[in-house]
Amino acid sequence: MRYHSLVVDSESLPGNIEITAWSADDEQVMALAFRDRPWHGVQFHPESVGTEYGKELLANFLEMAKPGHRPSGPLFPAGGKEKGGSPPARKIPFRELPWADPEAVFVRNFGEAPASFWLDGPGWGATCMGRAESVFNLRENPLQSFQAWHGRLGLTADRQTPWSGYRGGPVGQFDYEMHRHMLKDPIPSPSEGSRGQTELLGRWMIPEGFLAFDRAGRRAFAAWENQAPPMWLQKIMDAWNPSPPIPETGAGLPPFSKWSPRLPREKYIGRVRALQKDIAAGESYEACLTHAFSAESEADPLSVYRRLRRKNPAPYAAYFAFPDVKILSASPELFLELLRDGILRSRPIKGTRPRGRKPGEDAALREELANHPKELAENRMIVDLTRHDFSRVCALGSVRASSLFEIEEHPAVFQMVSEVQGRLDPELDFPDVFRACFPGGSMTGAPKERTMECLSAQENGLRGIFSGALGYFTGGDSFRLSMVIRTLENRGGAWRIGCGGAVLAESDPDAEWEEACLKARSVIDAGG
Repeated sequence: MRYHSLVVDSESLPGNIEITAWSADDEQVMALAFRDRPWHGVQFHPESVGTEYGKELLANFLEMAKPGHRPSGPLFPAGGKEKGGSPPARKIPFRELPWADPEAVFVRNFGEAPASFWLDGPGWGATCMGRAESVFNLRENPLQSFQAWHGRLGLTADRQTPWSGYRGGPVGQFDYEMHRHMLKDPIPSPSEGSRGQTELLGRWMIPEGFLAFDRAGRRAFAAWENQAPPMWLQKIMDAWNPSPPIPETGAGLPPFSKWSPRLPREKYIGRVRALQKDIAAGESYEACLTHAFSAESEADPLSVYRRLRRKNPAPYAAYFAFPDVKILSASPELFLELLRDGILRSRPIKGTRPRGRKPGEDAALREELANHPKELAENRMIVDLTRHDFSRVCALGSVRASSLFEIEEHPAVFQMVSEVQGRLDPELDFPDVFRACFPGGSMTGAPKERTMECLSAQENGLRGIFSGALGYFTGGDSFRLSMVIRTLENRGGAWRIGCGGAVLAESDPDAEWEEACLKARSVIDAGG
């Protein structure tokens, strides 16, 4: 005869708790662990130590509770292939709802949440939004910390849904400075820090539920991780209101003329010339010099983002709210994507021109970008660098440039875009890919590591969120990350936007300053 001090209904557990032990005879829950924090619990009676397996029971629990322990098996098996330690396949529960305007739904239900996300642009697949109860911040050993945290989440590989893109899982961002924790010989940071960027290297959340909007089919869905939706999602479904968008309110951003550059014009031009000396000395072929503009404003971040998405829609537009920062992104660039069939993709951007005010001027600017030798050289170098990065993690012979020098039209600018694809080696996983490819070559230059050293000597402060990566991991084997460019950051009344451009031997330093300003101004004006 045996009694249990505690009985747990295994079907009622929230998504951030997993069962780590059952009783052999009556299948009662004997041990639990949080997926998102190092908390473990076991149902243990003192007299159990005297039983046949008492010593083994204690040894197993102590091993599980060691710092840094994570379930066995690699993170994100490629191509959906199950490996040792992978959780069992499980389809995510969802409910279809009447179509509603995504913007109105976000404003009503998530606008005040301290941790929320809105994957808005069409490059993400379906428009998805949700909230989380906590945020996982990356500090020391950020990639290893992220890998261990993700491993404890126990995400399933089988997540078939009627919508494309995000199907549940971690949502967040990696700072550019994560590269210092992944290289064999870390590159020193610029001497001047700014806005306390040394504190965090990334922010991630794991929502227990979310909403998905299939724009093409005008279908809306509520989805969740556990047997039942979280209470806040149930309330949204019960009060579902497909009413029209809520009018924008509040002031916009100050005009571009009111923003202060971290590097004034003459200093920026001087840094361009210094990098050209590095190029002449054979240290680099191409270097992406960056700086930032900042301003003080009490403008509401969500209201600014609503203006931004309307005036400057972008493929990887997104709004992320974390307790310490709001991120308003109008990024046009895909940094990395791993598809469910194991195909790895990147769409680097190099080459920018403003849009014309008249049709004839617009066409001329597009044609000039498409045929400009410097822009073609910039783009080709980054394509070659991306192919090189992919070759370190992809199957032999699978890496190729699937498109070259395409001109994309955006409301304020033209962009030259290419695409590189490869098939991920089935024995490798996300940490291998990230180490090989991060930071994205379009925001460093080539050769990558030596060029980053040259840039660190010239850039006056940390990049932080800018030129890092932002996006999601979904299921057990796929992810999609944008390049963090054309992106505003808000911390209370402080606003910031990073910008820059590629420097070549034949670059005109004055033109490089103007291009950097154009990129920042296009976002600031749209948010004003």
